[in-house]
Amino acid sequence: MFEVILEKHKLWFEVILEKHKLWLETCGDKGERANLQCANLHCADLRGANLHCADLRGANLRGADLRGVDLRGVDLRNADLCGADLRGADLQGAYLQGADLQGVDLRGVDLRGAYLQGAYFQGTNVFTFQLNKHFGFVYKGGIQLGCKFAKDLETAVEMLNTEASKEGYSQEDIDRHIKLFTLLWGVVNA
Repeated sequence: MFEVILEKHKLWFEVILEKHKLWLETCGDKGERANLQCANLHCADLRGANLHCADLRGANLRGADLRGVDLRGVDLRNADLCGADLRGADLQGAYLQGADLQGVDLRGVDLRGAYLQGAYFQGTNVFTFQLNKHFGFVYKGGIQLGCKFAKDLETAVEMLNTEASKEGYSQEDIDRHIKLFTLLWGVVNA
């Protein structure tokens, strides 16, 4: 784990993670929150790390492997995540304002409650993540809605509405999720 981080920094990073783990386990009474502001974690293999609520503002995470990492409530404002692999990561409630997410793999990512204002998604096929995780729908096999399938917002909303109706969701639930979908479409295609 973390083998891409230079050897001289590996121990430092592991100590930070251990203190952070204690901080999480004791609700802040012991240990300390991981402060990785502006850290250079370029191409780091961070699989298995618990970064829940960590401070990664301005961090360089270009090309980092963050598959399945717990990033709930993490502060990634102005972080560089270009080309990072976030498949299956939990980013619920994460702060992503101003983050650079170009070319990021978001399949299976949970962004519920995440703060996306000003996040840069250019070149990212943000709609490849599964609706069952992202929008709270439970679809058999996970319906995937990508820009290649929906070239405009109206078509995308129509597709979402049709599929959700087939699965028996109430119009109220569908309308609520379409509002979130519309917001994300605006962020990605701004």
